Amino acid sequence: MSHITRRELLKGAGAVVATAAVHPMLHAASGDSKGIDASRVGLVIGNSKYTDSPLSNPVNDANAIAQLSEVMGFKTQCLLNASLKDISAAVEAYVDELQRQKAVGFFYYAGHGVQLGWRNYIVPIGANIDRLDDVPKQAYELNIMLAALTKAKNPMNIIILDACRDNPFGKRVLPEQKGLSQFDAPIGSLLSYATSPGNTASDGSGANGLFTENLLREMKVPLTKIEDVFKRVRLNVRLQSKGGQIPWESTSLEDDFYFIADEAQFKQAERALAQANANKAAEAVPQETGTLLARAEAEFSLAKQSVEQRIQTELSAWEQTLANPSVAALEGYLKRYPSGAYSEIAAARLDALLAKAGEKKLAVQSTDNNPYTKGTASGVTRYTVGDQFTYTDNDGYTNIVEGTYTEVVTSVSDTQTVFDDGARIVDMLGNEEKSKSNNFVSIAQFYPNSYELGKTWRTNFRYWSPGGWTGRSGFQPARTIKVAVDLKVVARESITTKAGTFNAFKIVGYGFRGNSGTTVEVRYWIDPERCSYPLRYEWNDGGSNVPGGKNLKRKELVAFRQRATG
Repeated sequence: MSHITRRELLKGAGAVVATAAVHPMLHAASGDSKGIDASRVGLVIGNSKYTDSPLSNPVNDANAIAQLSEVMGFKTQCLLNASLKDISAAVEAYVDELQRQKAVGFFYYAGHGVQLGWRNYIVPIGANIDRLDDVPKQAYELNIMLAALTKAKNPMNIIILDACRDNPFGKRVLPEQKGLSQFDAPIGSLLSYATSPGNTASDGSGANGLFTENLLREMKVPLTKIEDVFKRVRLNVRLQSKGGQIPWESTSLEDDFYFIADEAQFKQAERALAQANANKAAEAVPQETGTLLARAEAEFSLAKQSVEQRIQTELSAWEQTLANPSVAALEGYLKRYPSGAYSEIAAARLDALLAKAGEKKLAVQSTDNNPYTKGTASGVTRYTVGDQFTYTDNDGYTNIVEGTYTEVVTSVSDTQTVFDDGARIVDMLGNEEKSKSNNFVSIAQFYPNSYELGKTWRTNFRYWSPGGWTGRSGFQPARTIKVAVDLKVVARESITTKAGTFNAFKIVGYGFRGNSGTTVEVRYWIDPERCSYPLRYEWNDGGSNVPGGKNLKRKELVAFRQRATG
């Protein structure tokens, strides 16, 4: 039996999840899955000795990352202060090895980087750049490597760019835009930047840059999915820089990956790290080692719990957070559950609190006309009192309209929007806290804090059913019903309804409902920059478990009036 896979999520709209699939929560970081099983190959580059703008830490960063990647099982080549010729040859050999072994690839670069015409470039040592036109000839274009990795058809690629330092050419040449350009990760890859597109990253005041310092620490924590590693890095860097640097990543992974997948690997890594730490200052090692061991023990303890215990443990942690939703409480929840059943809601609340505390929001580079990305949009709703939305409930197969309804926003607070004087209440992302049809025991996280291609999240919630006679299943007793769904942004595409034509994100989700494991399929389209309300929402439960087939319902927006838009 298997959980809902990334490949099924990527296939998107029409697929039906096999009824043999188990509960999505079994996909949590635990002994249930060790992730992808393949050999590991790495290439690490660190450039510091620039003539115009030398950097302090890239060589240190590269050495530390290369050493740790070897501990994690990668066969890694490390290049320091590399020329264009060195970089080109090393990348070619790296891609050839990935293709030959069908290995997981790990590419890390620290040094200067620059964008030009939406393309990103690594700046080698010895580059003679007197004007922007020299960049394509004197620097290494990352698109070349990404295209080669796609052709290699190895199962997974991790690409990390700590290459957003400011002023790469001194005063001689000014880049057309700071930092790196946004780029949607190719299929089967994770692409990470040390800071958000169009911004610059700190070189750090210690032995390592701020981003890499945190990456080194989080990679060592066992049983941590790679997405959670980077989510923790992002949160730590943001808090330490007071919002001045916020790492960014794009993912289109089809399989799970853990740097350390079980206790045996952790013990092996522990021994290797102890040997590596032998050369460190004696006073620094015990604290670092003690913290890592405590975190590892917490992960192993959680992994030994049953699925139901894990669900309840997280729910208890979230309820404690809500009892006192301070920055510290939200930070603590997100560090413990970076991909939790309430993590999108927690992130939105944390954003709001940090903004109130004076954190200056980074200006993210516009992606208009950028051919390499579908863009990013905030999931925070922009409702105001008086906004109204008219929608139809349709049978999903016949498209027969079963009813037409209009909802009006009657009050708005920092954390909630109320429709029709309390008939329905949603949180700041649009997730229902009170529903016209369901009595929620815990909140359903169907809407995320942000939308970008490849983003994944999950919801695990319960609602109370009063029971009674149903047309499909006969008499049902009053009971609490469990629902778990994995969701993913699979596309951004044009969609037309009676309300207009929109450039919408398409989200698909698959999961289960009830103790019997009835399959659930969810699809919705939303253009949050124009309309906070979903444009079309489809819910299909039953699958082949229900006599007569599936139960597909469609809700479609036909008219709206929203004053505040993106």
